[in-house]
Amino acid sequence: MVLLRYRSIWLLVFISVFVCLLLWLPARWVTAWLQTASKGHVELIEVAGTVWEGSAQLSISPISANLDPSTQEGRIILPERLSWRLYKSPLLLGRLEGNLHFGKRPESIFKASFQSWSLAAGATALPAAKLTALGAPLNSLAPGGWVELNWQELTGSPNSIKGQIEALWSGATTKLSGSETLGDYLLTLRLEKQTVQLDLKTQRGRLHITGQGQFGNGVANFRLVSKSADQHQEALSAVLNMLGRRQNDEYILQIGS
Repeated sequence: MVLLRYRSIWLLVFISVFVCLLLWLPARWVTAWLQTASKGHVELIEVAGTVWEGSAQLSISPISANLDPSTQEGRIILPERLSWRLYKSPLLLGRLEGNLHFGKRPESIFKASFQSWSLAAGATALPAAKLTALGAPLNSLAPGGWVELNWQELTGSPNSIKGQIEALWSGATTKLSGSETLGDYLLTLRLEKQTVQLDLKTQRGRLHITGQGQFGNGVANFRLVSKSADQHQEALSAVLNMLGRRQNDEYILQIGS
């Protein structure tokens, strides 16, 4: 009986220590897992707090980027700090639930299980200058202005994703067009299973751009049409020539069939 009682006490101590370790597990432990799972293209830096409630700067990079582990070259670091909080009770049912948000924006609820995941609508923003990390032709354009990212509810499984993401480039400028703004442009990405449909529209501006395309499932095509009014043609000639080949009064860029 005495031995059984001691075993019970040690078991209770072990469980208590294990629970405390889980509750106070440093948030930086997530960094290594996230970096491995994304093959180095998503990283948390300047991490604070615990796994359950913490914050960090989110660093992302395109799949094609050549990353130098010792620097942040080729990466986009979102200026708004990412904060999160996990709920503990859903873990008892084998689910992961919590909320996250960027800066002081409204929270987005996320849920995940072994079969699926979902992320409620949310938003963030970044200076367009950070997009130069994506490489050509953005690094040659040296974009200015701001990009506002908004997403509707995103859902996914191991082999598919569904949802819509919008990127509004407002007050757009480039080093090729001087200090005067080009306009505002909206890029919509519609995600369905393993394909992405792109739709680019001009909201306003002296440079008019439209584009449509689709990527995924062995399909890769995109068509971009750019033009400007006659009074802006000369001032925007460098930008137009970079965006496509001239056909009559339009500049066409065609990727795929």
